[in-house]
Amino acid sequence: MVARARPSRPELMTPSDDTGTALQRAFALWIWTIAVAIGAIYMLGALARSGVAFAPLAELPKWLVVATKGVFSLSLALSVFMARNGRQSRLIAAALAISAVADVLLVTVGLVPSGIAFAAAHCLAVAAYAGTRDPDTGVALLAGAVAVPVVAVLLSCWALAAGGQSVGIGFFAIISGTMAAFAVLSRFPRHLNGLGAIIFVASDVLVFADIGVLHRSGAFGWLTWACYATGYALVARGSITARFAASHASAD
Repeated sequence: MVARARPSRPELMTPSDDTGTALQRAFALWIWTIAVAIGAIYMLGALARSGVAFAPLAELPKWLVVATKGVFSLSLALSVFMARNGRQSRLIAAALAISAVADVLLVTVGLVPSGIAFAAAHCLAVAAYAGTRDPDTGVALLAGAVAVPVVAVLLSCWALAAGGQSVGIGFFAIISGTMAAFAVLSRFPRHLNGLGAIIFVASDVLVFADIGVLHRSGAFGWLTWACYATGYALVARGSITARFAASHASAD
């Protein structure tokens, strides 16, 4: 008796299934390490601009600050791409690259164009995570994932309202929050992609807090960067190390 073919779905790969060589992964991790170092260097300037430490760095030229921020995300994107880890990981690489553009737009143009670019990046990430959905997700994990965008929107809107700002833009957090929810529910490493995506969402909430309740003081700009950089670094690392393969139809 022949069983009906089952639809293919992403499975964890064994080493023999891997689409990228060990050398490619090693090179990708090397680029990832450089990106993390760039993020750490930017953090020094973020601390200075927030008035926390390293005061002389607060006077760095704007072009250098913008370039460093963009190179960080581009380096993460390159690291994921160089791992050659399949279609889903390439979508994450594209999302990171678009985020680099969004970073530059945020500093040079404004919140709205940057938000549009980030939304596009998040949609690509959702596509990647949705394509690797974990069918064995428990009820508790599902509830926690659903709570991420809800809590993000509530906190963002509260922070904006407390500062006398319109709460409308706070609903942008539902996009990044949804991205994080899909990351948690995917087969990507949950302790890397899932956790990283949630930490990234915290950076969005902090941006809205700065616009609202903090009255654009920039006092927590360093923490915003810490959440942004840490979140994306974890996402990139998980996308480099994740292993996926399509299962094939089987017969009895």
